[in-house]
Amino acid sequence: MSIPSPFTLKGCRLPGTGSQLQWLVEASCRPPTGTAVAIVLDLSASSGAMREEASKCSRLVGHLPRNMPVWLYRMSSHAPATYERHPIAHLQDGTIELGSWLEDARTREFMARRGSLFRPVLESIAQRKTQEGISEVRVIVLTDGELLDAGELRPPEGITILGLTKSSSDPKCKHWRRVLPTCPIYDLQDPDLDRSFEDTHTSFYGACDVSWNTSDASRVTKVVDVASHQVSPLSGGPLSWNFADQSLVFLWSVVESYNEPLRMTCRSLRNQQSFDVIVPMEMEPLDDSLVAAVTALLNSDGAPQSNVLLDVRAGDANFESVRAQFVAAKRLAESCGSWLNASGVLQVWNDESIAGIDGLSKCDALVCLGVVPADSSEEDRIIVVGLEKRLQPALAIGTGPFLDLGESTTAITINFDKREARWMLQESGATRELDPRNSQTLPLPLISKQGVPFVALFSGPLR
Repeated sequence: MSIPSPFTLKGCRLPGTGSQLQWLVEASCRPPTGTAVAIVLDLSASSGAMREEASKCSRLVGHLPRNMPVWLYRMSSHAPATYERHPIAHLQDGTIELGSWLEDARTREFMARRGSLFRPVLESIAQRKTQEGISEVRVIVLTDGELLDAGELRPPEGITILGLTKSSSDPKCKHWRRVLPTCPIYDLQDPDLDRSFEDTHTSFYGACDVSWNTSDASRVTKVVDVASHQVSPLSGGPLSWNFADQSLVFLWSVVESYNEPLRMTCRSLRNQQSFDVIVPMEMEPLDDSLVAAVTALLNSDGAPQSNVLLDVRAGDANFESVRAQFVAAKRLAESCGSWLNASGVLQVWNDESIAGIDGLSKCDALVCLGVVPADSSEEDRIIVVGLEKRLQPALAIGTGPFLDLGESTTAITINFDKREARWMLQESGATRELDPRNSQTLPLPLISKQGVPFVALFSGPLR
């Protein structure tokens, strides 16, 4: 049976128990097909501050897939405004701000002398599109419309251009229409502007609510989060799942005589659109590596996986110096300060007694745990865990006993999402982004044997 777009299904039968038959199913959603967004800033003397245009542009791309590339350019310049690689997520969460370029007086003064020429920008975008193997680029130009190119420009195949201006009826916009006659220029309130990006991806490639039409004879029993190494029983109500993060893998159990397909309903949280996926018993086979990984998870005991760099207790020779470093790190984390100094070197955890601990130099981030006894206000045990981007997950703690300290009330994982360029924390089925620049405290559900919550700190990226 063919599976309608935008979802693809793969599956295989696993050994059942008693009269139950069990299938492992993977449902994936078609990702964007190589689309990038290029934002061009007109910093000419006539363009003004353009704060409203910048705010509208940020909202315009707010619904796009978070891993979609975004390129930043300035009018009249062949070189991009920044050579750093940024996903749309950085624009959506404020890691990069258009205002930082629009309000830079030195840059504006320099670019104002160069005028508003679009040809150098278009040539650079076309060249970059080819070099990076991008199939389509959507270009948003924040401008007053006064382009100074002498001749008409036609966008190459695969490049779509639109202008964003405060008023398209301004006489300056006649220059836009002269230079780019096939490209629209929109007012901030034009409804066609809001619809201009609707076709860049399926609305289901992102956050969705997923539900299944089940019965006593056919039911979905567990959901497997492969990236976080977690297997969770399915509770009542819809499951929240982000298909841009990973495929949905689940266990489907039926009684032996049952031979009907399963219906899965996905509802996009972006536009509330729903889609019914019919899951048959005969599907394209799953990759062997995925089957092996899931089988191992199903057979595992949930033991914690961690790279413990340091574990000291009150009374150890170096405990006081370690606790002083922990207190300094905690103070920074509570104010979301950076653990790195201006030179990119750790300004905490740099005491001679701990700076040379094995494995510290290869860590991309740190999680620090402090255990405070119920009858004290000071930590009596401190643990430093190293996180590496290459490990998936970088930290995994199963439900139940954690080391010899206490209990974890739910499964916890921390991993680095390469598509989002972010560290992600997942616990109780919810995923949250960690601070992409600075340290922070973490409300981890870890309870000591004395019944006291751990003090948990995240370093932020170390490189």
